[in-house]
Amino acid sequence: MNPGSPAPQASVIIRTRLRAQTTRLAPSTVVQSPIVPSPEVKGRILKTLVKLKNSGLQKQTIKMVEFKLKQLTVNLT
Repeated sequence: MNPGSPAPQASVIIRTRLRAQTTRLAPSTVVQSPIVPSPEVKGRILKTLVKLKNSGLQKQTIKMVEFKLKQLTVNLT
């Protein structure tokens, strides 16, 4: 047990943990119009959100559920 600097092998391991450079994809230039859910689907989403609020869930949780439900309607239509 040496109380000095770490073993030479450890410095090699530490250097290899550096992250590789990330490449970013260029943003899509195609703008799609948002898909608007039907009034029936909007009503069902609102009804579900009201039930969640009445059951005592936090505001942030309800916002997350609303976002996910809207994503589902876009992906299913």
